[in-house]
Amino acid sequence: MLSNCSAYHRRSASDVLQIGSRLADIPKVVYMDENYKELILRGDTEEFIASLEEDLRRRIGFALWQAQIGKKAPSAKPLGGNKEFKGGKVLEVVTEGDRDTYRTVYTVEYKEAIYVVDAFQKKSKRGIATPQEDIDRVTRRVKALRRDREQPATKAQIAELLARHTLRQRIIDERRKKKNEPK
Repeated sequence: MLSNCSAYHRRSASDVLQIGSRLADIPKVVYMDENYKELILRGDTEEFIASLEEDLRRRIGFALWQAQIGKKAPSAKPLGGNKEFKGGKVLEVVTEGDRDTYRTVYTVEYKEAIYVVDAFQKKSKRGIATPQEDIDRVTRRVKALRRDREQPATKAQIAELLARHTLRQRIIDERRKKKNEPK
């Protein structure tokens, strides 16, 4: 179940943009956009991102924010290397540090949320390709996400997220209608 993950959090990426020493200290930001999706950080991704330098956190946060509002950041590329990633639904944000490269992997596969499934420091010294051991770990995490989504409690959480999205859309539509009414 999603709620039983060690770090199950719903966050907007704008929260990630303003990270202090811990992601959990940041208040939730409500954003009104019809393309907006919740951000769910799975496993140890929150702790890993929080441990990075502020500049890296900001760049990762911006890329995740772009995903949340239905866009793709220039630093986000479809992840290859496995049939599980077919269709460009699993993307990786490549962030260059002073000495190291970091990868943040997320999926846009689902209507209710952007799921961040992994974040790690690239260890391979050869080329720009993501090492196979990292591809294998991401594959396991994507499969685990798909399995978790079939659990009854998780289905209830997904229904809640979709209901929130529907409510947000209704508010947006009402604001548009009000704005377009003659005065």
